Amino acid sequence: MRLRVRGEDVPLPWEGARTLSFDLAADRNQIEVEYAGVGIHAPESLRYQYRWGCRPQLEHSVQQLSVNFASLPSGLFHFEVRAVDSEGQASLKPLI
Repeated sequence: MRLRVRGEDVPLPWEGARTLSFDLAADRNQIEVEYAGVGIHAPESLRYQYRWGCRPQLEHSVQQLSVNFASLPSGLFHFEVRAVDSEGQASLKPLI
């Protein structure tokens, strides 16, 4: 996983993170999160669902390996993403 705020890498734990929460200042209002899942049978067929902020539902499945949020208000944010295989089975635990 990789996290960038206004183009600058933000250090993350080497072992990764199950959840990601951070507080954005008004002048640091753009973030990009890169992620990847591991699929034993067909990793190229994995899709991803993500949830940003306080949204109760995960977004529709997407193939992209990153998401970019621009012009965010300042405040505390939470991000979660999970992998979905070709049979529609979602990972039991979020990737982050």
